[in-house]
Amino acid sequence: MATMWTGIYVDKFSPDDQNCPESLRYIDVRNGELEISASGTGDGCEEVWGRRFNGSDTVNPIIHPEASKLSLGKTSFISKVGEEDAMYEYAQKGALNFTLTVGHVDDGTKVIMWNSVYDGEGGPMPPDGSIAEGSDCDNFWALN
Repeated sequence: MATMWTGIYVDKFSPDDQNCPESLRYIDVRNGELEISASGTGDGCEEVWGRRFNGSDTVNPIIHPEASKLSLGKTSFISKVGEEDAMYEYAQKGALNFTLTVGHVDDGTKVIMWNSVYDGEGGPMPPDGSIAEGSDCDNFWALN
């Protein structure tokens, strides 16, 4: 049933790639795990990350579906943050932990709904520790 999550998605509202409208997100099953990767990101919209592009990449967010409800899953993007990054301290405290829900919108398009930072609770974020609001619905990925 993990395949309900797989596909190539467009990140609809993330501030990460506002300058990269062609960026994509990928969810693939590898070695029994749901791995997240991305392309068309970063400076010049030419960066890629994740195991889809490099099988030994240390950046490897995994979706862990809930056993009792496979359409709910947990993930963390902590693997994207190095110790030298301003986000590192916050990530260690759960800033990049999320709960996801996979489903469909009215026209049948498969989407993944993301809650906000700190698993929907909100909390301090760099650079100055200002508080990001919590939300059960903060972003959507739509099947491309």
